[in-house]
Amino acid sequence: DLWGMGVILFVMLSLTLPFGNDGNQQDRSNLDALFKGKIWRAISESAKHLIRGLLTIDVSARLTARQALAHPWIASASHVPQVPHGVPSGIAPAAGPPLAA
Repeated sequence: DLWGMGVILFVMLSLTLPFGNDGNQQDRSNLDALFKGKIWRAISESAKHLIRGLLTIDVSARLTARQALAHPWIASASHVPQVPHGVPSGIAPAAGPPLAA
């Protein structure tokens, strides 16, 4: 589902959960509050726009799969940018040879 894709994209870009993991229901309608913090300064507005579209509470207003794939952040991607932060401690590197840049 596209909500789940929004959560996955959020985690991939920030290495944090969008709504916390304490079971506390945060205000999920204020998506701009999600993009606070140092890490989000390095993330493009286009990526944030896509995440907002995927994490829209109203299912009828949420991006469809077709819309998400056509979103400029995805459609114009020609390469994977360097991640602006390191791998968090406790995460083991993948086995095998390193990937070419």
